[in-house]
Amino acid sequence: DNKKESMEKKFQAVYAEGVHEFKKQFHSWQSGVQPNVASLRSIILPVVNCFNEEKESIYAICLDVPAKEYMYHHPVRTSLVVDRLAKRLGYSKAYRNQMILAASVMDNGMARVPTKILFKRDSLTKREEEEIAGHVHAGFETIRETSHLRDEMKEAIYQHHERLDGTGYPKGERFHEITDLSQILAVADVFCALTEKRPYRDSLSIYEAIEMMRYDLFGKFHLKIIE
Repeated sequence: DNKKESMEKKFQAVYAEGVHEFKKQFHSWQSGVQPNVASLRSIILPVVNCFNEEKESIYAICLDVPAKEYMYHHPVRTSLVVDRLAKRLGYSKAYRNQMILAASVMDNGMARVPTKILFKRDSLTKREEEEIAGHVHAGFETIRETSHLRDEMKEAIYQHHERLDGTGYPKGERFHEITDLSQILAVADVFCALTEKRPYRDSLSIYEAIEMMRYDLFGKFHLKIIE
């Protein structure tokens, strides 16, 4: 028990440091600095490696995070879930590292969204929803030319809010138009979002989130990835 507790403390310390460093990156993006994927690699990969070395379960990232801090925890949590999903789906370590980087940077466009909208407690207006949706294109443009991400990862980033039934954005693409990589990012993204406390709602449990994705959101995601 003492050994297990020590391992958990080690991971939580590494995770907290990763979130702290990511927060600094996000604030720099808000001030106009372009994302540096190489810098993100040095922040995110140590957290993922520790997560795997300590054989942590997804329960380890279900923390009681203040709603106003979710923007800094979300990319780190999503990266961990993406890696775990990709491993179960048979992707190589090198390819998973690319997917981890894609997950960590895919929402960088949120730094262009006014803080009053990001942390609004009430329902968003249609215009505010459009501003939030614009984060996909804005974020994609910042990483379009980076040599640290493969082209298919960039495409997955652009598509991570597309849904199989055509209800997603930015293009409303469907089924075969949407890559498996983007679906892995999407499933991890939504799972983490549902299990996080947000300014306008409480978090769901792991099981509630999976059930919602499997049934309430049926037809939007590849079932094999949810399973």
